[in-house]
Amino acid sequence: MKRFKYIALVLIMVSLTTCTKFGRNVTIKGKVINPVTNEPIEGVEAWFQKTTNGLPGGFKTIKEDVTDANGEFEINAGRIGTHYIRLGDVKGNYRLGWYENGEYTSTSVNKVDKGKVMNVEYHLVPYGEVIFDIQNVNCQGVTDTMWLQHRSEFENSYPEWWSLPRTGCYTYVSPEPSDELYIGKRFFRLRIKRGGVETFEEYEYEILQNEATTVTLHY
Repeated sequence: MKRFKYIALVLIMVSLTTCTKFGRNVTIKGKVINPVTNEPIEGVEAWFQKTTNGLPGGFKTIKEDVTDANGEFEINAGRIGTHYIRLGDVKGNYRLGWYENGEYTSTSVNKVDKGKVMNVEYHLVPYGEVIFDIQNVNCQGVTDTMWLQHRSEFENSYPEWWSLPRTGCYTYVSPEPSDELYIGKRFFRLRIKRGGVETFEEYEYEILQNEATTVTLHY
């Protein structure tokens, strides 16, 4: 009888160990890249987290890794319950988000799959300096009005909102390359109203990373 109980106990322990080792472990293989240049981004922290009500932000980091020269990280961890993968500080970069099936999902956390291996990709885009040169060069008077929209190449459409109106013989030139937009193609659309007639103009610029880009919007 004692021998039977011993064997039963061993079987239960083996079963639990097997479940933990093979059924509830997860490997997360990830990569962080700049999608404009397709270059990897090194030195970004990746955090394997679980939700908690006791910490600011509601998450607790269980394990972490840092992207290497290839922009890659890998985290192996036991997983019981719902866990998430997120990136740490990305200072100097704009978060496009987790890239899956041709589109962007959350810019912050990504829910860990139930499978044993999860492959993820995150896109970050550096900022570039911009000099704006915006002028109403065809001014007809104080009733002239211009509104502005812009979008990046990673957005399929312009936002629903327009900028505040620029009225009269409006002129603005950046005093220095202090304005910032993240790099890549940037599309600008101007809505112009003169003498009761409304027209639209569109412009396209490539925002650069290592030199200031002058965006000229003369209307």
